[in-house]
Amino acid sequence: YIYIFINCIHSKMRIYKDYVLASLLHCKECSSYMTPCHSNKKRKGRTKHYYYYRCTKTFKQEWNACQTRQVNANRIEEYIFENLDRISKDKQYLDNLIFKLNNTQLSERVEQDHDSSSPNLKISQSGGRTGLEPSSVSPKLSAESFGQTLKIFVKGVTETGGTDKNLLAQKFIKKIDYSQKEIS
Repeated sequence: YIYIFINCIHSKMRIYKDYVLASLLHCKECSSYMTPCHSNKKRKGRTKHYYYYRCTKTFKQEWNACQTRQVNANRIEEYIFENLDRISKDKQYLDNLIFKLNNTQLSERVEQDHDSSSPNLKISQSGGRTGLEPSSVSPKLSAESFGQTLKIFVKGVTETGGTDKNLLAQKFIKKIDYSQKEIS
């Protein structure tokens, strides 16, 4: 009886939201993190939960310190993952993206190879490479494999729950900049 009673109390205090983009969402306006937060509103004896990502500048200073303030957590998460899913199916977009990435990598590699202080390539006194140091040559990305990986990621995020969902998102997403006008 006591065990059931404790679980009932605990479940009433639990927040029923996994913030998938926690630590990934940044305010584009002021460069602050956007922190997961929630509010509860009681109406007619029922509690409704509202979930947000809030600019930390509005916590540290005042509500008007940043114009972005906050964004609905469900909306931004749906928007991000719907767009990633759309991108995974858009062959032309993927071809252009991978072309840009491959050419950016190539120009960066050329610059590194010409830089004598480059730490990526070590030459032994005999003129050959030593050990297993990283090579300045990286494989070219393919649009097909990137698209498939993106589809698997989006499916995994939508089918996974709890902390695993957040860990999966953090593994594949570096950063999301949010403003009321633009998300990148």
